[in-house]
Amino acid sequence: MSPAFFVCGMTQTTFRIINQRRGTVLAERATLAASFVARTVGLLGVSSLARGRGIILRPCASVHTYGMRFAIDVVFADSTDTVIGLHADVAPWRDGVGAHGAAYAIELPAGTIVATGTEVGDTLQMAPANS
Repeated sequence: MSPAFFVCGMTQTTFRIINQRRGTVLAERATLAASFVARTVGLLGVSSLARGRGIILRPCASVHTYGMRFAIDVVFADSTDTVIGLHADVAPWRDGVGAHGAAYAIELPAGTIVATGTEVGDTLQMAPANS
């Protein structure tokens, strides 16, 4: 597990995600989905995703939105937490989107990529989310 997901000697499950280059927050509370089952379920069955929320799918190099009820933004990052792929406003029931070499994907509310100014090459920082 990379240092971004192993904090203070314990595995974290909820993170605050910061774009270091821009000083913007992509998510105040993003839940880590690291098991096969958690990644498979993802946001299925969820009716909406509030601003400041998200899900981190690790490992993950591609996602689809079959069964989803709302559009999402998807940020792909490599093992150094560098953004290597962006897909904004991915509509429900779409084929897979991805990024070759991605270590993980972050699913966020639609509009987050634009609102935070996130671009390929930016570096993400994960910190334990506040309770």
